Amino acid sequence: FLSRQKIMSTIFALSSGSLPAALAIFRLSGPRSKDALVQMTKKTIFKPRYMHYTKLYDSGGKLFDVAMAVHFPGPATYTGEDTSEIFIHGSKAIVERMSHTLSSLPGMRHASAGEFTKRALVNGKMNVHEVNALGALLQSSTPRQLNQAHRALAQGDWLQHSITRIRGKLAVLADFGEDVRSDPNEIRRDIQDLLNEIKDKRRKGTAGNRVRNGIRIVLVGRPNAGKSSLFNRLCGFDRAIVSSVPGTTRDSLEIKRLIGGINVTIEDTAGIHSSHDPIERQGIERTIQRMREADLIVVVKDVTDSSHVDTHIISLLPSHIPSLVVRNKADLLPSTPPLHHSEVYTVATSVNGCHSLENKLEEMVLEMCPPNAELTLSAGMDEVEKLVEECLSHDDIGLINEILQMASIGWGRAETNDQLISTIMQQFCIGK
Repeated sequence: FLSRQKIMSTIFALSSGSLPAALAIFRLSGPRSKDALVQMTKKTIFKPRYMHYTKLYDSGGKLFDVAMAVHFPGPATYTGEDTSEIFIHGSKAIVERMSHTLSSLPGMRHASAGEFTKRALVNGKMNVHEVNALGALLQSSTPRQLNQAHRALAQGDWLQHSITRIRGKLAVLADFGEDVRSDPNEIRRDIQDLLNEIKDKRRKGTAGNRVRNGIRIVLVGRPNAGKSSLFNRLCGFDRAIVSSVPGTTRDSLEIKRLIGGINVTIEDTAGIHSSHDPIERQGIERTIQRMREADLIVVVKDVTDSSHVDTHIISLLPSHIPSLVVRNKADLLPSTPPLHHSEVYTVATSVNGCHSLENKLEEMVLEMCPPNAELTLSAGMDEVEKLVEECLSHDDIGLINEILQMASIGWGRAETNDQLISTIMQQFCIGK
């Protein structure tokens, strides 16, 4: 995923935030990173890992800023290469002059998004799991996402470490079995523990993806059931048009908000009913498609409507997606009978009429995103799980070691897949 020509070039990028700012930081990595400092500062000596106060000159020899600069010789750097960092004033004009000057130097080019981290991966400074966790850390916008990313960074490549540890014990038994005291069932227990951990990680990984990517909640129901009114209450402002005319909502509307500390997208959809209007029918088809893509479906029912259309809507719900039934317009009932645990009453026209819905949504969201949800790369893990499980059906140490070696190689192949790495790198900005 990185050609030798690209690795041999020296890259640079603005690694700090938006301009103007008090400071702007340029990062350089590659064999000419020190040469760039020498040419721009006209200094011949740069003490490694020492911050230098210096003047900066452009390609025409004109002074354009005074700055702080530092050089880090590889391989003890983030990328594993020679690296330099230059701290300049955060003026747009100065940053543009800096970028133009660096571009004019031989062997220098702008870095692509995530290329510094990609070089760290190529040079063995990070593994793909650490890169994935770092990407999640950079993208985190909630405390839950931040904590999850930190846990993933701390764990690293736990699966490869576990396999290597068991294979090390197998090697000792194979070479020194007669000379070491060992429990013959210890290896089997270790393998069973690993299998249980894989299954647990995969289960927690599903919830972890929800913490990372957020949850999509889709509101569905008949026209005039009160979906748009509920949607506006959940928004906190009038986002959707509310009308007594059936079919007012013909396309989906959505808002993003936090529920229980989790990023949630709430979507209002076209009402489901029999219609001959081609545009309205297209909106209904989109509603059905949104139901299939949802993490949680909220079915809004008008308690005063006794038609059987709601039964049809319930039949459309995908069985694997959790749902909640909202009985709206509860203020029009003479009394409110007890409900099933997956149902709530609401009064969308009242400021305080949606508290039960808010509380139930938070309960369901937190159930879908438990505190132990983990960030896990699942690519290739299903095959590893099968191989580890196969080990339990054998007693021969050599055969078990070979199967675990296959699992290790397969996992290594999965984690260096170009497509997987490219997907992970899409999370990174230029300069990281």
